Amino acid sequence: MTTMRFFVIGSWTEGMFHFKKLKPFVLSYESANIQAKAYQLPAGFPVLVEAEAAQSSGDEIAGQLSELKSDEALLA
Repeated sequence: MTTMRFFVIGSWTEGMFHFKKLKPFVLSYESANIQAKAYQLPAGFPVLVEAEAAQSSGDEIAGQLSELKSDEALLA
């Protein structure tokens, strides 16, 4: 089986609103942090850029590292 690992934040984390959409695909998840710079796109969506790529020291962003079953529905 092919799996994918994603760092998720906010409403995509366990116990939050959107997690139920991922739950059928979740094999495991664990708390994780990343050094990144957070931005909000004009459409309102958050985006994280790794601190090195943002040429910034970044901030420590808390989230979850989720391992998901690979499925075409997730990539559509």
